[in-house]
Amino acid sequence: MSEKAVFWLGGQPGQAGAPKKGLEQDQDFAAAIRQACESCGFKVRDYIAAQGAFGSWLVHLSKDGRKQRLVWDGKENQLRFEQALESREWKELCTSKVTEHDVDGFIAAVQSALETDGYPES
Repeated sequence: MSEKAVFWLGGQPGQAGAPKKGLEQDQDFAAAIRQACESCGFKVRDYIAAQGAFGSWLVHLSKDGRKQRLVWDGKENQLRFEQALESREWKELCTSKVTEHDVDGFIAAVQSALETDGYPES
């Protein structure tokens, strides 16, 4: 799995106004998310943290030949599990709030989301 820093909002690293390192940018956090996904039978293709004020991140997954993604929207405080469609759009399989913004809280939410059985056919 590759971890990628996507972009900086509010300045470049080391400049005044640059975002502070958040949980989503921590290597141990990324590894814990990856392990939670793999323990649910998913292959993790990549983990991407948006280095901004809200702490959003994205994990691309696959299972049984299907492509999915987990999206943590830090601004909306919402975790979404989505399925790729042939039309190149995404279908939301489930959405949930994360009540505890620590590693354990995110792991519980990820595992709960990945247990969703509502896979669309296309």
